[in-house]
Amino acid sequence: MTLFQTTAAGMILGASVLAGGCQYERSTAIPPSASIAAEGNGLLTYRAGSDGTVYLFNRNANKVEFTGQIQRGQAIVVDSTKNQVLLDDRIVTENTLRRGDTYRIFFAPNTTTSGNVGTGSM
Repeated sequence: MTLFQTTAAGMILGASVLAGGCQYERSTAIPPSASIAAEGNGLLTYRAGSDGTVYLFNRNANKVEFTGQIQRGQAIVVDSTKNQVLLDDRIVTENTLRRGDTYRIFFAPNTTTSGNVGTGSM
């Protein structure tokens, strides 16, 4: 490849990255123990398999839009077209979402210990 071809290829690659927009992976406010449960830019739903914390992250704005406790069996529904986040059909936040942005629901299970450590008397 000539210098011109290498430079042109680099410029095209750079322009395509910029045209695609910047999307962030996760916020530092979301703990590393949280895993991605759902992702999209329309209607998202996640039903918790255990008690824990859910985080709704806007990838375009690099912003956590909602954080809350969720119980096993409860569902979080994110509807960016209606601009609402629901937890079991109860609105928990509205008028904070942007239509067309990509959202991720992260889930971190509760990590409680039972505390049933015996004292061991003899």
